Amino acid sequence: MCKAEIYSPYKIAHHMDRLKQIKEGKIPPPVNAQIDWTNLCNLNCSFCIYRNAGMDVEGMHFDPDKSIQREHGLRLLEELAAIGVKSIESTGGGEPTLHPNFNEFVRHARKLGLQQALITNGTLVDEETARNIADFEWVRFSIDAATRETYEKIKGVDAFDRVIRNLKGLLRVRKEGNVVGFSFVVCRENYREIYDAARLAKELGCDNIRISLAMTPQREKLFIDIWDEIMAQIEQARKLEDENFRVFAFNNRIFDLQSTEPQNCIYTYLVAVVTPTGCFPCCRLKSYPEFNFGNVQEKSFKEIWWGEKRVRFLNTVAKRCTWNCWMREKNKFAEYLLTDNPKHVNYI
Repeated sequence: MCKAEIYSPYKIAHHMDRLKQIKEGKIPPPVNAQIDWTNLCNLNCSFCIYRNAGMDVEGMHFDPDKSIQREHGLRLLEELAAIGVKSIESTGGGEPTLHPNFNEFVRHARKLGLQQALITNGTLVDEETARNIADFEWVRFSIDAATRETYEKIKGVDAFDRVIRNLKGLLRVRKEGNVVGFSFVVCRENYREIYDAARLAKELGCDNIRISLAMTPQREKLFIDIWDEIMAQIEQARKLEDENFRVFAFNNRIFDLQSTEPQNCIYTYLVAVVTPTGCFPCCRLKSYPEFNFGNVQEKSFKEIWWGEKRVRFLNTVAKRCTWNCWMREKNKFAEYLLTDNPKHVNYI
């Protein structure tokens, strides 16, 4: 159940039909849709790019009170299934389970045959919700701490014990094949708890812990003076790995935060990003109005995905994207797969 390949940058190789369309100059339907059902959130994370850490980012606009309305959400799921989308990821934005129709959306997506995944802060994963998401491909609880004190310091809410209780509840009822992960976003308030969080995740029965870096306007500067200690904590955490528990740490992402080297973004062809205020090229650019292709509450997803504004973006900005981004390795591999007659292929 807990395989290293769940975070592989090479999964695009399983979608050669989509790559073939891109190579032919066509625009394929997305493989995956990341959906922010709501921008509402019941926590106040210190590193949140949409609320705290990103409040002074030029050109960024985030409306914290917006949600996708029920009828538009149901129609969106039907459209996605009809054009051949394979999976959806309920994420944020805000906290997906805060949406009053979240469980209905889950049931409708299941009926349509869409694979599902969820990123949640876990505060509202009660017994009903746990049973409803028990057959998801994966669920990731964003906890970001190993202690109640650090959790409250980062989140602004004393909910650590409740989240751990809800996580245990999901682990009790989950179906075979459901991968449950513990998410730990490293920031200055919590980096000394990386190892302890990994140990907690393993003791609880999680399949993995995913350790990533806070994405803020400070980028890599946030971590420079504490990088060695972060790496030492990660190396200690790796010693907890066994056949049932994995530690995923994207150490090289500090370099992705630094890099502005132009790249051809293939990722944006294959992943749709849908929010209450519009559709965007990727999670990195959502909440930037200039990159909003259109709102699914005002027009159909098909009109947006194959619309003039998105086509223009694919033919210009996406060809030489300079945004610092964690999809660089995925894009490099996709670019290689699109290369005509690459040299020395038999010298493995």
